Amino acid sequence: QSYSRAFVDLFGPPRKPGSEFVLGEPSSMRYADVAASLQQVVEETILAIAAKLHRDTGSDNLVMAGGVALNSKANGRLMAESPFRSVYIQPNPGDAGGALGAAQYVWHELLGQSRAEAM
Repeated sequence: QSYSRAFVDLFGPPRKPGSEFVLGEPSSMRYADVAASLQQVVEETILAIAAKLHRDTGSDNLVMAGGVALNSKANGRLMAESPFRSVYIQPNPGDAGGALGAAQYVWHELLGQSRAEAM
């Protein structure tokens, strides 16, 4: 379960697994409205974080990892609306992908190995 009791108290019970979703039907539209609202919040949050990262670092490049990095709609807005010129979604965007980034950081930045040597 990926939501809390407070979420259920605020938005109501989850849709029953396998239940029919009929676009336009009021009971179905409530779920669509909640999903659309959550998507909007995710997108606005990502854009705000990206703007702060750009201000703090001055870099034109952004690398993302983690589960939210799979949100293609948010990524489209990030590439179109953020100040970053280059956005790279790490090949292992799940939470375990952070370990790959840490290993690459150590290899290149701390050990001074070139990218050609890593291939």
